[in-house]
Order: sequence, then structure tokens, then C-alpha cells
Amino acid sequence: MNLEEYKKWLEKKRNLEEREAFRVVEEILNYHQSNFKTYKIVQLFPRVKFKGMEFDLLIFLSDKVKPVEKRDYWDRLIGVEFKETDTKTVIKQAILRTEYVDYQYIATKNVYLDYPEIFLMTLFGIGWVVWGDNFAKLIVPGRWKPHYEKINELVNYLINVRMEDLIKSVVNKSLKEFFRRENRGG
Repeated sequence: MNLEEYKKWLEKKRNLEEREAFRVVEEILNYHQSNFKTYKIVQLFPRVKFKGMEFDLLIFLSDKVKPVEKRDYWDRLIGVEFKETDTKTVIKQAILRTEYVDYQYIATKNVYLDYPEIFLMTLFGIGWVVWGDNFAKLIVPGRWKPHYEKINELVNYLINVRMEDLIKSVVNKSLKEFFRRENRGG
């Protein structure tokens, strides 16, 4: 469905957490259409099952009308998960869905996020739109399929830091023992 059809659909079928969904979509589209390629076709798929995973909303950006499954490199598929305040659940849902879309967003009321939640969103490239009565604001834009490379990069970094610490510890211990023996005349 297009934007106008989505607006009408929301009037009849929206859930409580979707009451500002149209404004959320406008924020996401404003960002993606102004900062990247401008797409001629915007298709919205609310509460859809895609590749076995249920999405609150899929937004498909393309230059031609075609099925989502036939998207090519230049097309973009954006997932959006809505929750009022249950940030832990919506972030878990978004993480599970990142591998199926090019960009993933969460849309919540204006709530606070804990550091682990912010870390996970950053790690997986999940965008965040907050909404309230008659407004929506893009807080963090989603990133294009960044997470697999970033996870490997982060794990390798942590392993390297740990290995450096272990090597320094072993070398320091060995040096201390060596100098202790030398000082004893041995």
C-alpha cells in the first residue's frame, strides 16, 4: 500500500503503540529520501510476515513497482518495530529482524534507554524514532547492514586487547622472576 492507503489503514486497524505510526514513517522517509537516493515508489506493508519473521511494518523503497522478494541492490527495505515503553522487548525484536532488512528501526514513546540497550542498538545499527501526542522525531538513524562486520570487528578487538594484557602479564611475571634470580646470584 502507498502512504495514503497506510494512513487509512491506521485509522481502522492501528494498535495503541501505532497511534503515531504515520508520523514515524514520515520521519524515516524524510531521512532516507533526503540523505540518500530519492525513490519513486514507497510501499508499506503493515503487520506482515516476511521470510518467516513477523514485522510491525516494512517500508520498501524502489524505482519500480515489484515484489519485495525481487528487490535489487539499489532498492531499500526498512523494518520498523513499535512499542510504547517496553524497550527491552522492542530492541530484542529489532535485533532478530536486522538480517532480513537493509535498515531496522524501533519506534517508542519518549522513554529512557539503559546503556546496554544503547550499546545493542549501536552495535546492530538499529535506528530509533520517538513519538508522543501529535509528534515523532528521529533520534538515531538506522545503519545499512553494519552489524555482522561490526560484531566481528568488536570481537577481534576484545580478543586482541585481552591477548595483549595476557602477554604483558606473562612477560612481566617472567621478568620479575628473572631479576629475582639474578639478584640472588643464581
